[in-house]
Amino acid sequence: MLLLWATLHLALYVVLGVTPYLWYYLPFAALLSALAAIGLTALVQRLPGRPRLSWLRPLVFGLLLALLAGGLTRVHLAMQQQVRVYADLPVADPRSAVLPGVQMLSYRQAGEWLAANTPASATVGVADVGLVGYYSQRPMIDFWGLLDREVAGALARRDLVWALYQHQPDYLALYGEAPLFGYDIFKDRWFQAAYAPIQRVPAGKVTIYQRTQPAVQPAAGQQLPAGATSQRFRFGDELELVGYSTPPAPWSPDTPLNVVFYWRVLRQPEQDYTLFTHLRDSRGAIVATRDAPPLLGSRPTSQWQPGELIADFHPLGFDPLPLAPTEVSFEIGLYDAQGQRLPVFDASGAAQPWDEADFGRYPLLPASQPAILASPAPGGARLAVRSFELGAQTLARGQGTPLRVEISQCDCPLELTAELWDREGERLLWQQERAVEEPGWVEFDMEAPAGDLAVWPQVRLRARQEAAPLYFTDRAGNKVDDFLPLTLVLLSDP
Repeated sequence: MLLLWATLHLALYVVLGVTPYLWYYLPFAALLSALAAIGLTALVQRLPGRPRLSWLRPLVFGLLLALLAGGLTRVHLAMQQQVRVYADLPVADPRSAVLPGVQMLSYRQAGEWLAANTPASATVGVADVGLVGYYSQRPMIDFWGLLDREVAGALARRDLVWALYQHQPDYLALYGEAPLFGYDIFKDRWFQAAYAPIQRVPAGKVTIYQRTQPAVQPAAGQQLPAGATSQRFRFGDELELVGYSTPPAPWSPDTPLNVVFYWRVLRQPEQDYTLFTHLRDSRGAIVATRDAPPLLGSRPTSQWQPGELIADFHPLGFDPLPLAPTEVSFEIGLYDAQGQRLPVFDASGAAQPWDEADFGRYPLLPASQPAILASPAPGGARLAVRSFELGAQTLARGQGTPLRVEISQCDCPLELTAELWDREGERLLWQQERAVEEPGWVEFDMEAPAGDLAVWPQVRLRARQEAAPLYFTDRAGNKVDDFLPLTLVLLSDP
């Protein structure tokens, strides 16, 4: 019966695709122990001269006890080491060694804080829903799909962030440096603009975020909703864009760019299309971009029916320090799995250049908060970059142009390095280091190699204090990257 139970347990977990956490497979520990006992008993019974080997049974029993004690000791030491690595609970606290994880007290404190400080109807997004949901007693948005079949469907599409965009919870309780595992949420420009950290629980690494803007709820119907901008573009003979809505201008990196497109289906598309959105500054450099299927991937375009009016939410966020104030152009297009764009025509039937629909220009303001480069605590250094300036609109190959970076706060002295990388981030084209002794402007002589094929290379900043690197961090102190991206710069021939 034990063997049958353990085998069925494993078979069901394999069929269901359950995450392979070790404690899910504890039945096999009991099975293996039983099989070991049966095997040892059979071995002893087959040995010749069993009466003369009466000492063998206590010896084997003692060896099994030693193995058991050694295994328990190793597990205990490994769990204590896990506690030290995560720094989530005092090592001396015996509850810290309780499975399934060291984050249990953090989740409990997060749930209790939410229960005491948020409205009873506030929705909470979280990856590990159990403890936070139990102690908060709030409606939960579960990013792992245990509560919502649609979220599970998004995970089947390998879309880990769909639930965040779709439901836009009032609050988030995120644990550690990788709360959504395969999706790096701290590099998501929309998330950084839409949510602000408001609480770090005392026990450890759970940070609670609050949505700073009203949730976007696209209205479905047969008519363009009030407040939307009427704008007609035809995409092939399949789809027509009849309007869109955006936040009121001017825009800023401090707030998310929540865009809703309204599509009229002329005939059922034969393929699944991807929507791209480009926002370019006055130099032509892209300052915000997103490529994603319409409707956040939940309903492919090949399933759209003729006559439908579809409201398509498209979340966007700007780079942390765009070269502003400026104006940005707003362009979109659709392409198929082979990268072929659908032709675009305006309301008069004129074909549009590059098969893009252009929505005109909008003012973009500078960020109100500096970008932060910091080294890990305790005792970490901190550098705040307020803004930057370029001496020319374009950078001629083999020639130089000044790059000026404004430092508003600095744990000086430290070294600041400006770099020029190709668009794909694979080749370093140029770098220069400057010592920073105090806040103020730091100037670099930026130069691109002659004959280089890059057209829109990226300017980056890195900082270090002695041998310790500083990392670009978000408002909650989470590491975003090991460099601060500044802008793209156009290379031209001298």
